[in-house]
Amino acid sequence: MAQYINKSDLVAEIRKRIDRDNEKSASYSDNSEHDYLCRVKEKVYQSLLSFIDTLEVTDPCPLWIQYSSIEDGIKAFAEVYSFNIESQLFHQLTKEQQALWRKEIEQACISGSTVGVELATDPRYKESLEAEEMEE
Repeated sequence: MAQYINKSDLVAEIRKRIDRDNEKSASYSDNSEHDYLCRVKEKVYQSLLSFIDTLEVTDPCPLWIQYSSIEDGIKAFAEVYSFNIESQLFHQLTKEQQALWRKEIEQACISGSTVGVELATDPRYKESLEAEEMEE
């Protein structure tokens, strides 16, 4: 199941339920218990729609950089990670050794991230994204 739902889909579903209940209500005699319950449900739905209208919807995706591939994203992450990793040893190295050190950290990060992606998409694991999609 998705973590987020589309606001317009939610509103459409509530409106569909209002319409369905209005159709049901038409089959009941006025002032009957069923008619009363349908009117109460509609007021609840309308109140819910009013509340939903007050919610600000933000898309988290624009905050993230979209890379041309997972591999490019992993490489970019590795470069940033290797540059920002704290080390007491790093500043004692020569410039050439620092460059080599960063390259080795980047390679370790790329290797770990690649394995992580493979594990995350491996259907043998219950938590994997692809396994969740296959279950739906």
